[in-house]
Amino acid sequence: MTKPKDLSASEINAAENIWIRSIQNVSFPSEIEYLSSKSQGSIPNRVRQFGLFIDEQELLRCKGRIDKANIPRESKNPMLLPAKHPIIDLIVRDVHHRVKHNGIRDTLTTTQERFWILRGREVVKRILKKCVVCRKAEGTPYGVPPPPHLPPYRVADDPPFTNVGLDFAGPLLVRPDKEAQSSIESLLKVYVLLFTCASTRGVHLELTPSLSVSSFLQAFRRFASRRGLPSLLVSDNAKTYKSASKEIRNLSRAEEVWRYLSNNRITWQLIVEKAPWWGGFWERLVRSIKRRLKKVIGRASLTYEELSTLVVEIKGLINSRPLTYVFDDDETCTSPLCPSHLIYGRRITTMPNSQHYEVISTYQSLTKRARHHRNLIQQFTKQWRTEYLLGLREQSRVMARNNKTGNISIGDIVILRNDKTSRCFWKLAKVEQLLHGEDNLVRAAVVKMLGGKSDKAQLLRRSISHLIPIEVKQPLSKVKNKSEATISEPPVSLNARPRRMAAVIGELKRAEQLKHI
Repeated sequence: MTKPKDLSASEINAAENIWIRSIQNVSFPSEIEYLSSKSQGSIPNRVRQFGLFIDEQELLRCKGRIDKANIPRESKNPMLLPAKHPIIDLIVRDVHHRVKHNGIRDTLTTTQERFWILRGREVVKRILKKCVVCRKAEGTPYGVPPPPHLPPYRVADDPPFTNVGLDFAGPLLVRPDKEAQSSIESLLKVYVLLFTCASTRGVHLELTPSLSVSSFLQAFRRFASRRGLPSLLVSDNAKTYKSASKEIRNLSRAEEVWRYLSNNRITWQLIVEKAPWWGGFWERLVRSIKRRLKKVIGRASLTYEELSTLVVEIKGLINSRPLTYVFDDDETCTSPLCPSHLIYGRRITTMPNSQHYEVISTYQSLTKRARHHRNLIQQFTKQWRTEYLLGLREQSRVMARNNKTGNISIGDIVILRNDKTSRCFWKLAKVEQLLHGEDNLVRAAVVKMLGGKSDKAQLLRRSISHLIPIEVKQPLSKVKNKSEATISEPPVSLNARPRRMAAVIGELKRAEQLKHI
C-alpha cells in the first residue's frame, strides 16, 4: 500500500480558489452577472459600494484607494465573502487559532488581510463565542435572575428570635488570666457565635472557647434560656469559612446537634455552598461586629472575661442601632425604631426615666406596668410594619446588563469557579439537576465533578454565578426538528453547497433501518 502524497502549496491554493469561487457564485449571482456581461443596466449596490471587479482567476474582489501601497495584492483587493456560510466559519476559526485566540480585533484584522466578509465584526463575534478555549479563559458565568421575594421568616411579625440566622466570627486571641503579657504561642483561640433575628434584626452574641459540639450546645442553651427556643435556624454549610472550616463543618453535621434540635422541634436550614450572599442578613451583622472588635482591641491581648464583657457591650450597641429613617421637621421630632424597642420595649443604651424607680409595688401598679409594656410593644410592632417592613419593598441592587450567556440546562458542561486557585486549574463539571426557587427561577444547580484522591464523582450544590459554560448547546427540540427535516427532504440553501444524491439516499436507508431495531 503506497503512502498518500501530501498536497503542495499550489494545490491547496487552487482548491481554496475553487471553494471561494463556488461561494461567490451562490451568494452574489447578480453582481457576477453584471460584471461578466458588462451590461449597461442598473448597477448593483455592492458593486458601487465596494468597487467590485473580477480578476484573472474569476474571483470577485474589492477595490480601494491603496493600490500604490507597498503591500500584497490580496490586502489591496480582498476577496468578497458572505456573512453566513460554513466555509466562512472555518476561515475565521483558522485565523483565530493562528493569532493564538487573541480576541475579536486581531482575528478580524488578520482575516481582512485576504478576505472582506460582510458584517465582519458581527461574524467574528458570533464564531468566537463558540470557542471553547476562549470560554475556559475568559467566559462569563450564567446570568443571575432578579432577586426573589423575601422568604416568609424575613417579613413575619413573630416574637423576636423566632426565626434566627446563625454564624461564627473569629477566631479571636485571648491570654490566660494570670499572665499580664503573653507570647503568641500561649494565646488561646475563642469564637463569637452570632444569633440574629430575621425580622427584628436584633442580635445575641455568645463567646465560645472552641468549635466543639459541646461548646456550641452550651452556647445555644444559654441563648435559648435568655431569648426562648427558636423555630427555625438558618446558616451556611460552613464550607465558606477560611479558618477552622473542618471543625465548623463537623459541628453542623454532628448527630448530637441534630438530635438536640429535633427533640426541641427546631428546624435547621442550610444555604447553598460558596454563596454567602444568600445569608446576607447575618453576614452584614458579622461585619459590624468585626469592625468594632478590630477598632477597639487593636493589637492588645485581652483576657477571656474582658473580651466577654466587650462582646456584650457590642451586642447592646448593635441592638440600639436605628432601623428606620429619622423624620425631623418643625412640628415633631420622632425617634428611630431600634431592635431593642421590639425586644425590651425601650432603647437599652439610654438612661431610664423616673417611672423606672417606682418603689411601691401593688397589684394595680404591676398590672398597669404590664399593660403599659404590652402597649409599647404593640406600638413598636406597628411602627415596624409601617416603616421598616414597607421600606424593604425597594430594591437597591443594580441590575446587570443583558446577559447573552444563555439559560442553564441539564447536561451543560461548565467550569466551577474557585477563588483559591488560578483559573487554569478550575475543574470541569456537568449539570445534573436544577434547583428552582419559589418563583420557578433557577439560581442554583447540582453539578457532578470528578475530584479527590479516589477520583470519585461528587455531587455539589453551587450558585449559577459560579458556573461558567464552555460549550454552546443547541436546544434538543431544535436539533430533533432539524434532523427530521433533513431526513424528510434535502435542504435547499443559497449559501451552502448542495448535498449529493447518494448521501441523501444513504441517510434515508439508515433511518429506515433504525426504525426496525
